[in-house]
Amino acid sequence: LARGTPAEKVKLAFELYDVHDEGQVKAAEAVFVLNAMNNVASWFGDPAMKPEELDTMVEEIFAAAGGEVTLAYGDHVHDFAEHPVMR
Repeated sequence: LARGTPAEKVKLAFELYDVHDEGQVKAAEAVFVLNAMNNVASWFGDPAMKPEELDTMVEEIFAAAGGEVTLAYGDHVHDFAEHPVMR
């Protein structure tokens, strides 16, 4: 987590979680992955986001994608990485 762009970090987090290599993520899974990544980052002293902020971010990204049940995370990495909560 020390190197790479925010988009690369988000993509890596989703890829590590995607053990079946489906390339898809549900909203609850996205929240889980982002909370785990946030917890690790905060352990190393990086600024941490509140769980509520991550929930809101995921809700907004899924809503902007048309309310889909699952997203192809590779197509939406930049949506997560560039969301105001991540800045």
